Amino acid sequence: MKKLIFISPMLFMSLICIASGRDLFKTDEIVETNKAMELTKSAIPVETGRKYEVLSLARTNSKYTIEANERIRIMDLRDIASRVRIEFYDEQEKKLPKNTDINIPVISQGFLDYVRVFYPPPAAKSLKVFLIPGKEADIASKKIVVRTDLDGKEAECINVHPSFEYGDLNFYGYGGEFYTRPDGKVVWNSGFTGSTPSIPVKGGVSYDFSCRGKAGEPKSFIYIGCYNTEGDKPFKSMKYGVSEKGETVKFIMPAGTVSVKLTGYYVIVEEFKVTESKEDK
Repeated sequence: MKKLIFISPMLFMSLICIASGRDLFKTDEIVETNKAMELTKSAIPVETGRKYEVLSLARTNSKYTIEANERIRIMDLRDIASRVRIEFYDEQEKKLPKNTDINIPVISQGFLDYVRVFYPPPAAKSLKVFLIPGKEADIASKKIVVRTDLDGKEAECINVHPSFEYGDLNFYGYGGEFYTRPDGKVVWNSGFTGSTPSIPVKGGVSYDFSCRGKAGEPKSFIYIGCYNTEGDKPFKSMKYGVSEKGETVKFIMPAGTVSVKLTGYYVIVEEFKVTESKEDK
């Protein structure tokens, strides 16, 4: 007897807003596996400083799914969930360290779009995409796309996923939590503290940081950490507020800055954009 599983469409209505662009690899081949499997067949060349998107229409029979585990959204899924993994390789085709991998948890028993937009790490010259099943589980995919030259908001903004339109099951590499409001809008709740992925910038250049959202408490703010090539800790920081009408601030990046991360303190964010200031272009 087949078991029918109902998933509320409210959870996934925003998944229809997937960016388009120039496809580097695409297949509609249906595959299912209980061991690691490469989907891309061969390495796909990438360039540092260019945005890429990987999309996989995937499902799993793992016990770590929204259908089987009501705690799934608050669990640490890094080593237990089935996932789509993006691995990077250098110019000698040697795999980069494990901490550069991008793992996208697949946590549904029905096929859903799992998406990640990203910048390759500095030493990356190519990437491969794999299916990784969870413990005692199978994972299946019936579509995989790797693309660049993205359109829409991804083309407009330097940061990735500026409005969280890929749904609350795609965690985007953020800290904190994503959830879908009753009106269908996906928002980022930073909690006490939650950070964005790294955003590439240039020292001495002026950028506009625009954020629309809601303060969780009176002292809520967004903290901008500036990073150079020498370490994992910010060498300079700046902060600004958040409001439902939207706040935009302009910052000139300190000399030596190569990337920034935004950290929210008790904020609920609907959208944020990082763009190069127009008058400086």
